[in-house]
This record gives sequence, C-alpha cells and structure tokens, in this order.
Amino acid sequence: MSFLTKTIPIVLFALLSACASEPVAVEDSGYDPELDGGSRSGKSKYQIINESFDRAKLAPSVSDFDLLDEFRPKTRCFLTRSSDPNSMNEVVIRQMTVTFAGTPAYGPLFPGEPDRIETILVLGKNTAWVNGTNLTNEKRQVFELHTIGNTLVIRIKENSFGIYQDFGNPAEIWLQKGTDGNIFLKIFKVDAEHNRAEASVGYCFKK
Repeated sequence: MSFLTKTIPIVLFALLSACASEPVAVEDSGYDPELDGGSRSGKSKYQIINESFDRAKLAPSVSDFDLLDEFRPKTRCFLTRSSDPNSMNEVVIRQMTVTFAGTPAYGPLFPGEPDRIETILVLGKNTAWVNGTNLTNEKRQVFELHTIGNTLVIRIKENSFGIYQDFGNPAEIWLQKGTDGNIFLKIFKVDAEHNRAEASVGYCFKK
C-alpha cells in the first residue's frame, strides 16, 4: 500500500472528527441584538436605545407616524429614563394639522395673509387626551416642528395647558431613524438659557 493510500483515510478521519466536535451554530430568528432589553448583551434598555439613537443617521418624516385619530394605529412608542433604565412607558406620537391665523387685508397696499395650515407632530402619554377633541387648535400651537440636519425636532413651547408639566416645559423631542426603520428619540428639558438636559430616550416601531 502506497504512502498516499495510507494517508488519505487518516486525514479524512481527522477532518470528520473535527467537524463532529464543533458546535453547530443555530440562528435565533427571534433575537435582535440591538433591542433585546439587555437580557443577552448585559445592557439596559436605556443604554441600547441611547446607542441606537446615536447610530441612526436618517431623518424621519411626518408620514412615518399615525394620524391623530387613527382608528387602528400601526406604530407603538416607548420611553425609558436613565434613573430607571429597564422600565418602559408607552407614549404616542401622532401627526395633526394646526391652523395659524393670517392677517386681515387693508386694500392694495396691505393685502394681508391667508390662514396657514401645517402638519406637525404631537407627543403625549398613552392616555386618551391625545385626540382631535382634546387638542384644540390653540393647544396644537404648543407644538412646533423643525428639522436640524438629519434630525426631526418637536419643540414644546412654554404653555399654560399643563402639557408636559411632569418635567416642566419647554421641551424638545429629537427624532432619528435607523436603517431598520425604527425611529429613536431623545427628550430634553430646555431651560431659559436654552440649555438642554436629557430627560428620557425611546423608540417607535411598526406593529
């Protein structure tokens, strides 16, 4: 028997033994390493969302959110705070129209301006107040929508309606979209000098 004939079975046996001893990787289709609640990564929900916000580079659009009185909403949103990093509270972000009054006309020299209608976003706790009946046009004007680079910003102006009285107003909600379609947000308290202090982070996803 030649050397080659003796060697081939030994090599094959070694390869088969090595393959048999190696664990077979089984894909866990239900595991998302970015949004696992910290159960496997060792990170808190707050850390995971905060890091996901920093990675998100796309600007969300108003159309990514449900209408104010949507009967079957398709989007769910949750918030968490650094002080309680594994507790999640559900909130809603909805798109709504708001009318800003124009100015009256005083002849050809002062033609005036018509009313202006804009579509903006409202964020609130997951309670019944975020609807077209409770949010009068005056209350809707508390919310402003702005774009800063790839970030969509909801600004909550100082108001007398008690909106966001739980941590004080004014406030800003910064929204960024990930490549996976999830939208991540940070809520900031804003003081009189326009300094921002992070209050909570969260994310929205399609059901």
